Amino acid sequence: METKKNNEEIMKINFAGMYQKNGNMVFKPDIHLLIKERKKDLIKKTKYYLLIKLNGQFKYLSSLFEIEKNKFYFDDRLHKYSFEIKDSLIEIKEI
Repeated sequence: METKKNNEEIMKINFAGMYQKNGNMVFKPDIHLLIKERKKDLIKKTKYYLLIKLNGQFKYLSSLFEIEKNKFYFDDRLHKYSFEIKDSLIEIKEI
């Protein structure tokens, strides 16, 4: 039940915008994301994935699919976004 509630909350968020990057933390005032690296090489999973902070806890958001160096895409099950790393900034656009 909580997973369904989290998914509904996540799908209401518009992730588009410019974010600050500090280590693996990605944030703007109202959204906090965390880039995680999978510990094992998995054939069917991407190397990186995103967590989102909801109600004080980090929850799974999406795999990060690499397009090219520093360019990825992800989805929130409803929208698809590009995710581009630009030094200490991240630009996320709906695609």
